[in-house]
Amino acid sequence: MAWVAVAFVAGMGAAGAGAIPGWRIPLGATFGGLAVAWLFSDRFASRYISVLTTSFAAGALLWNARHTGDIGDPLSRYAAAHPQQEEWTLEGVVRLAGLEDSQPGRRQFVLDVDVTIAGGQTRALRGSTVVYQFKPDGDPVYATQRIRATGTLALAMGRVNPGVKGYESYLRSKDIHSALTVRERDGVEALSSGCRWSPAYWASVIRRIQADRMDRFVPPHALGFANALWLGYRGRIPETEYQSFVESGTVHLLSVSGIHMAMLFWTVSMLGGLFTRSRRKQALIGLATIVLFTLMTGLRAGTLRAALMIAVYLLADLLNRDRDARTALAVSAILLLGWDPRLLYDTGFQLSFLSVASLLLFTEPIVTVGQRAAGWLQGPRMPFGIDSGRMTGGRAIVAYLRALPWPDTWRWNAQGLWRRARDLVAASIAVQILAWPVVIDSFHVAPLVAPLANLFVIPLATAALWLCLITQAAGLFSEGIAQIFGHALGPIVWSIQAVAHWAARPSWAHPMLTTPTMAAMACYWGAALLWAAHIETPSRWKRLAPAAALSVACLACWTPWRQDPVAVFLDVGHGDCTFVRWADGRTLLVDGGDRIGGQDHGRNTVAPFLWCNHATRLDCIALSHPDRDHIGGLLYLIERFDVGMLILGPHAPDRPLEHELIQACNRKNVIVRRMRAGEKLVLGAMQAEALHPPDGDFSSDVNDASLVLRLYWNGIRILLPGDIETPAEARLAREDCAADVLKVPHHGSRTSSSSALLQAIRPAAAVISTGGEHGREHVDPGVVENYRRAGIPLWRTDWHGGIVLRAQNGAVQASGERIRRGYPCPSAPDNAPLHPTPGKRN
Repeated sequence: MAWVAVAFVAGMGAAGAGAIPGWRIPLGATFGGLAVAWLFSDRFASRYISVLTTSFAAGALLWNARHTGDIGDPLSRYAAAHPQQEEWTLEGVVRLAGLEDSQPGRRQFVLDVDVTIAGGQTRALRGSTVVYQFKPDGDPVYATQRIRATGTLALAMGRVNPGVKGYESYLRSKDIHSALTVRERDGVEALSSGCRWSPAYWASVIRRIQADRMDRFVPPHALGFANALWLGYRGRIPETEYQSFVESGTVHLLSVSGIHMAMLFWTVSMLGGLFTRSRRKQALIGLATIVLFTLMTGLRAGTLRAALMIAVYLLADLLNRDRDARTALAVSAILLLGWDPRLLYDTGFQLSFLSVASLLLFTEPIVTVGQRAAGWLQGPRMPFGIDSGRMTGGRAIVAYLRALPWPDTWRWNAQGLWRRARDLVAASIAVQILAWPVVIDSFHVAPLVAPLANLFVIPLATAALWLCLITQAAGLFSEGIAQIFGHALGPIVWSIQAVAHWAARPSWAHPMLTTPTMAAMACYWGAALLWAAHIETPSRWKRLAPAAALSVACLACWTPWRQDPVAVFLDVGHGDCTFVRWADGRTLLVDGGDRIGGQDHGRNTVAPFLWCNHATRLDCIALSHPDRDHIGGLLYLIERFDVGMLILGPHAPDRPLEHELIQACNRKNVIVRRMRAGEKLVLGAMQAEALHPPDGDFSSDVNDASLVLRLYWNGIRILLPGDIETPAEARLAREDCAADVLKVPHHGSRTSSSSALLQAIRPAAAVISTGGEHGREHVDPGVVENYRRAGIPLWRTDWHGGIVLRAQNGAVQASGERIRRGYPCPSAPDNAPLHPTPGKRN
């Protein structure tokens, strides 16, 4: 059954990658497999090939059948065609999507819309939107309620940049294609009370009740972790604490998932064995527990997946059959992917199944390796006349302990505890082996101490889970008793946080890595499976040679051998960030996005983009001016990346963030250079010149003192003017500032983009880096009209995502990442190729 599931998943993955389009090829493969089985029915190999071929074709056919239309829904496509529509009123039914959250001053939920009111017209448009309401007033919102919500509709639900799987991609995988922001207290109105017989309704009601009890009974310092552990609410965990859990390899505790189900099931199985020896009764107790936990945690996708896996596993006990974890895993995978093929690309699904598969495949081989490693130690001479001879150190200690006059029951318990401790260590290591590439792909960190950290936090988290359950149950009868158990969470949560901080403290314990290529992942998994298959065979060293070769190939293929030149205007909301790679691999980053509150675009947006695009070194970072929306993200990047040089303007304004940035460069031995108009920077193929400001005190205004750079890249000129305004534009327009691509000054504000500047630059395309409705300054309609009258195609990061310039067929082509992915968005400008300027071929 396991190989059937592997073939099914492989077919689905091949179709998802576009290798097997349509229905003809999968259907032909199905008939081919059946024909092989019929023609060669007397041969076992033919039947085996037939089953695998048919499973492969079924997976491909199912994927293609579920992905026939364009991405999006009628609501999002209508909104893309009417980008100027500001206020929308949406009516629909609240969906239980696992995204429900409620915090002081904010709540969110998913609405399946069927009626829209916009521009005074009512339309029957269907679609799904995530609703964010600030300072909500009135009763909570529950699943299956009919709701009317009024606010601003946006198609941009997160940052979308090349190579990065972000929050917007996650929402679209759940068929959510827009976001409604409600800022009025009464902007959400309940039209019905919900469907009382629906499990989704009661799941959301129970979650809301439990969240209220957590607020009342759990101390504030433990509340954020308890909400994440029990309910999946991560909003109250500080960003620095969350990062500690990521770097220590314990972040799985902060989202309700399969490991929580496993912890509860393990303890219930142990306790159930104390009261009954009947496998069927123990299975019924286990099933009742997982059903209760699944309902209490809100029918979340992670718990539903784990519940199905455990239910299939326990079905053998109910039918008086032997348990088979591999078959349970395979059946669960086929059922879940058959129900929703998109789960194949869901990170939670991947981690759940790879972790369970790792436990099944690698625990015993690791135990074997540990025993052999202990056998390499020469044993000492034993006391009490015990002659160890060449007894190993570990066995000698065990023999010595056995020789002591322990009671028989103590000896038996000691042996059992030793086996359990040994298996626990092996399982802690094994569970991460197959999931390792996915962890690195998702978090770009290799938590080397994760096995050790999890040895401590998993038992503590199990205790915390039971305390959460007891606290909720006690709240039904006595608030005093509930507070006792709720406050008992305090020291346990503190211990878990302390372990996470300790494991994340040394930088060597969590090296940051780029996203592995698919070839590297395949080599890694191949090497791991070969190692597990042959580690216990007599001639293992010869058989493990291919595994060693695949390991070397994995390292060699981790990053692409050749990386094409590219220029990207990143989608960082309201702020600026431009990344450029030249043909010889030299890299330049200009500005780094904003840092406000807990949102650091350097850490959350720019760094993931660099890791996903295999940029571990930045030869040069340039800062246009020290406003927070340009410098904020650079502070994180200087600490995390290998940076060769920092370029600043000629003036040194008294800004704390710039001082902090220079101090970070001094600690990291990064060269700091100031450039003024007329100076050039040449590093290999990288060429840049400063056009503004001139030497001397030109302007006391920080925006007008922005460093203006003109880059010569792949035969075209790119002008990056920072936030210069009309006075600086007038001075720049009198000089040679011609360029092929212009980054629109000051995010499209009315203070910039004068007609004189546009006539002097004469760009073939322009890019606005803006947060749109979510930015501090909206794109001014008059500025957009200036570019339209000048005949300059205008790209916007809030509409089109990150804007990419690539060389194609001797010319440079611009594209928006949202358009490339097929997301609904306002129409793109005319995309004529940008031809290289004569004499400029860098």
